[in-house]
Amino acid sequence: MTRATVADVMASPAATIGPEAGLKEAAARLLAAASGLLAVVDGGGRVIGILTEADLLVKAERPPPPAGARTYAARVERQRWFGTTAGQVMSRPVVAVRPDAGVADAARLMRRHGLRCLAVVDDAGRPVGTVSRGDLLRVFLRAAGEIRHDVEEGLAGEGLRDAALAVEDGVVTLNGESDRARRAAGIAGGVDGVVAVRHRQGGSQVNAHAADIEVLSEEECLALLRSHGVGRIAVINNGQPLIFPVNYAADDRALVFRTAPGMKLDEAPMARVAFEIDEVDQAAGVAWSVLVQGVAYDITSTLDELSGRLREIVVQPMAPGEHPNWVAVKPREITGRRFRL
Repeated sequence: MTRATVADVMASPAATIGPEAGLKEAAARLLAAASGLLAVVDGGGRVIGILTEADLLVKAERPPPPAGARTYAARVERQRWFGTTAGQVMSRPVVAVRPDAGVADAARLMRRHGLRCLAVVDDAGRPVGTVSRGDLLRVFLRAAGEIRHDVEEGLAGEGLRDAALAVEDGVVTLNGESDRARRAAGIAGGVDGVVAVRHRQGGSQVNAHAADIEVLSEEECLALLRSHGVGRIAVINNGQPLIFPVNYAADDRALVFRTAPGMKLDEAPMARVAFEIDEVDQAAGVAWSVLVQGVAYDITSTLDELSGRLREIVVQPMAPGEHPNWVAVKPREITGRRFRL
């Protein structure tokens, strides 16, 4: 039983533009793009920003921010309002997803950021396509026979072959005692195209999702880490644990964030740290968390290949001020959980 990934449903090719392109050219390319999204790329072809209709219409929607703005966000907004090139008005930090990310993860990312489509990038940050809400919805159009096959395959692998009772309109009805039904519900609920799981027992039907906890694979954890940009790092100072929110980026070998001189830079390098991201989707009734345990390194001036590659990843801190130092966390253990509320 396999889960659908972004690569399985991605339909639109990647449309790109350089940061120096004028807004007239950007508007023309945006109109021609099937997805309504342009990836702004640097000279190496890596995505450094996203351009949508909303970015080009910023001047028409609201007046310019007042001069002398003190906050970082206000200064960025003022620069965008007066911008004349794609690089000046593009949205960043980049909200993108990898081709191997799960469809559900891409949908949650869209919902969290209020987006209609996402750029799809490879491990080097180069665009390979775009995925829209409509592309993701195709998962729910699977035939009942396909869904039943995947459900039964998953149940058989756990010795629960007799638990499946029926599949209709994406709703799976399970049979059997409560404990077995709870186990089966966790498997059936993870099949693409399943919109609900019910348990029939003694002539009555109940929701069988409660208390299901799914242990995420390392690949799923990495996909979640790559598709998000804000997390928390925990360090130890004088025996006291301290937790800081950071903007970050990740690849398959490490995660990286930028920081100014201070507690994080003093305590994290060459020390054991913990890094965590999580999300609660009340509408979908799902929550998850990913925990990375590893060692942090100051890679601001290091010359190895991995450090050089990590420093090329776009990491845009939201906090005001300069953030000249780069800190990488190399994982020793990655764990994750997903459960239904």
